[in-house]
Amino acid sequence: MKKRALIAVVLLVLGFIFLVSPSAVAGSYDGVWWSPNVLGSNTFFIVRQVGVTIAAVSFELGSDAPPTVFLGNLNGTTAQMSSGELTPFLDIDITATFSSDSSATFILNSCSPSSECEETPVGIPFTIQKAF
Repeated sequence: MKKRALIAVVLLVLGFIFLVSPSAVAGSYDGVWWSPNVLGSNTFFIVRQVGVTIAAVSFELGSDAPPTVFLGNLNGTTAQMSSGELTPFLDIDITATFSSDSSATFILNSCSPSSECEETPVGIPFTIQKAF
C-alpha cells in the first residue's frame, strides 16, 4: 500500500513538473535541492515554481516513509508552504527564503503530529542548496 501511495505521489509531482504550459517552463527555483544537516544527507526536495505558486516534495532516499508534498505562494524571495491538504494525516507549515537561485533557508513553523518532525526543530532555520 505504501508503495502504491509513493508511486501515485511521484507521478502526480512529475505530471505537475512536466505538463505545464510552455510559457512557464522554468521557474527560478526549479530543481532538486539538498541539505546535509536536515534528517541526514539523504533528504532531498524537488521544487517547482510557476509564477508565484511554488510546490515542493521532500523525500529521504532509502526510507520507507512517504514523501511530503508542500504547496504555497511566493512573495518576493519568501515562500509560505503547507502540506495540510496534500499529505494525509500530516500538517506541516514551512517558510522558505531563497537567498539566490541555488541557496535557501527553510524554517519549520509548525508540525502536527509533532512526532513526525522530531529531527527538525520548530523555528530553527536550516540551509538547503540546489543540487541541480
